[in-house]
Amino acid sequence: MRLRRPTIDSVIRYGTAVALAGLAWALTLVFQPVTDQHPSLLFVAAVVFSAWYGGLWPGLLTAALADVALSYIVKNDAPELGLVDVLRLGVLFVVAVSVSWLSAARSRAEEALRQTAARTRAIINTAADGIVTLDETGRIESFNPAAERLFGYAEPEILRRRAGELLAEPYRDNFDAFLGLWREEGGTSPLSPASDREFTGLRKDGTTFSMDLAVSVVQVEDDHRPGGRGGGRERLLFIVIVRDITERKRLEREILEIGDRERGRIGQDLHDGLGQRLTGIAFMAGALKQRLGGKSLPEAADAAKIADLVNDAISRTRSLARGMSPVHVGAHGLMSALEELTSGVQSLFKISSRFVCEHPVLVHDDAAATHLFRIAQEAVNNALKHAAPTEIIVRLSRTDGTATLAIEDDGKGIPGPGNGTPPAAGASHRAGMGLQIMAYRAKIIGGSLQVRRAGPDGGTVVACSFPIAGLVAAPGGTCTDGMEKERGLHAAAQSTAR
Repeated sequence: MRLRRPTIDSVIRYGTAVALAGLAWALTLVFQPVTDQHPSLLFVAAVVFSAWYGGLWPGLLTAALADVALSYIVKNDAPELGLVDVLRLGVLFVVAVSVSWLSAARSRAEEALRQTAARTRAIINTAADGIVTLDETGRIESFNPAAERLFGYAEPEILRRRAGELLAEPYRDNFDAFLGLWREEGGTSPLSPASDREFTGLRKDGTTFSMDLAVSVVQVEDDHRPGGRGGGRERLLFIVIVRDITERKRLEREILEIGDRERGRIGQDLHDGLGQRLTGIAFMAGALKQRLGGKSLPEAADAAKIADLVNDAISRTRSLARGMSPVHVGAHGLMSALEELTSGVQSLFKISSRFVCEHPVLVHDDAAATHLFRIAQEAVNNALKHAAPTEIIVRLSRTDGTATLAIEDDGKGIPGPGNGTPPAAGASHRAGMGLQIMAYRAKIIGGSLQVRRAGPDGGTVVACSFPIAGLVAAPGGTCTDGMEKERGLHAAAQSTAR
């Protein structure tokens, strides 16, 4: 049977065990006047250190050598093995075994921590989303490779800087408010509404991108403060997961625009195709009624009924066409469409409905005008379905730098506080896709949507505020003048088409 060659580590551990036993013996002899009362103290210390550093067998070796040395020191000659020697050896062995077990457990725990830290670091470094950790003041503590790619910063150059530097306006100025909100609420849940978590990020090169943030807040032991290690001092750590949603928002915007274009195409087909055919049928039915009436035939009454039914179908077709493509081309198109919306509600549902516009708000962007109309249309439909109102008012107004489209009803009102909240923030709105789509349409045009109670007795106000950039106020006149002109131009265009 071949013996294994000892490794350098084994030689060091067993050599240290022998050296410690010899050192304890030498120190005991040197300081014998002091150690006479307790000659075993230094040997016990040697056993503890040997077992902690070398493990079980080096610790037992030191214990055996210590027992032999103590026998010589106590009896000053080569002693015979007695009961006291056996008990002393047993105690030293127990010390060696206990200390080596504790040392092995500590080593296993440290190795498990190292492996866990390595796995966590590997997961963080290979994650597709950016992961950023912040201290309780909002300064960056770590920055994974995905975050480096998103923002264009290397980790060393961004550490200890304020995380607000990674946000574009207006989020940068409000970063401390967001930090306080996360601290109070414990972060944001990954299941919380997207509108609560969407921000605009700012890259190192100055470009911006849309991003989604999920924030977790944890308490960790602070090793940097006095008393941090085991001293009970803890601090907050913000773990922020960053996802670039630029492509997702582009696709969502395209889906909405495709839907609007398709509705417009269907509305145009209804007006130019089916509407024109029905107009021809109505003309023929009218001519047939006249011929039959001239001959005093009883079928003339049936022909008149047919003509009336066809005319009614023409009116319904035109209403459908206007619903599919409500905003006519032109700066006054939005105001005209909103007036037609309120007029239609009043005639169909027999409730008071009016459009209020004190000063013209000219929207030259047809896509933005369509989004605003769809917001008003959805808000009116929601009021009719759920609130049982007696009056609906649609207001379009402007102030310095901002325009507001507000839809107010005097119905049952929404549950919850009276202050304005984003539609996705309250539990009562989470199930409504219509409200979420309205909020998204508002974001597309750079605005925001709020839903609030109109007053303590009920009622609801849906308000969309959007920047005035891209909107031009008329130099003179009123909303009514502009809408009359717009309707005249639209009617002329329809007559030309016919």
